[in-house]
Amino acid sequence: MKPYYSYLLGSIIVFSTWLSLNAQENLTDLYYSGNYRELIDSSDALIASGDTAFNTFYLKALSEAQLGQTPKAIATLKRALALHPGDHRLNRMLARQYFDAGDYVQARQGYADLIHWDSTDVSSWLRLAEMASFRQQYDEAIIALNQVLAIDSLNLSSLMMMGDILNRHNNSGAVVYYMRAYRLYPENQKAAYSLGNWYI
Repeated sequence: MKPYYSYLLGSIIVFSTWLSLNAQENLTDLYYSGNYRELIDSSDALIASGDTAFNTFYLKALSEAQLGQTPKAIATLKRALALHPGDHRLNRMLARQYFDAGDYVQARQGYADLIHWDSTDVSSWLRLAEMASFRQQYDEAIIALNQVLAIDSLNLSSLMMMGDILNRHNNSGAVVYYMRAYRLYPENQKAAYSLGNWYI
């Protein structure tokens, strides 16, 4: 009888794995076809059945974010991080959701944690610079932007943001950044306008 039970148990495990993979594939299809509400319903059903797969929570949070349901996305991501602690994809998305919700204290902490993990994370440095600028903490913003430019000297967002901050303080150094942005990206209208406006 033991071989039979071993075979039965093995069959159940294989079938369960197949069902799980099939469910994950279905969620992915729903997301890329834009059926966010159906995906959320399907994810909720899977989670209620005990599913703890990363993709189930991640795609659910992405769908909630797509629908503008930021508080729900935050709750989903927190639950996902309890199951998958330290996952940087979840941490990055959670920081972004806090940013979108206007909770800059939590967002700042989230992006700071990401930079602590990877000091070359340009997008997190840019977000920190943006939030510092919101709070009119321009020295902090400039530090973050200098970090970006040290990593990627061609980064248009950082060049323009640095120019804007210096321009706001009537610092002639702004033209250096506007000029560099325009030379690198002559098709960018904001760079052209900012440079032209400087000489008016």
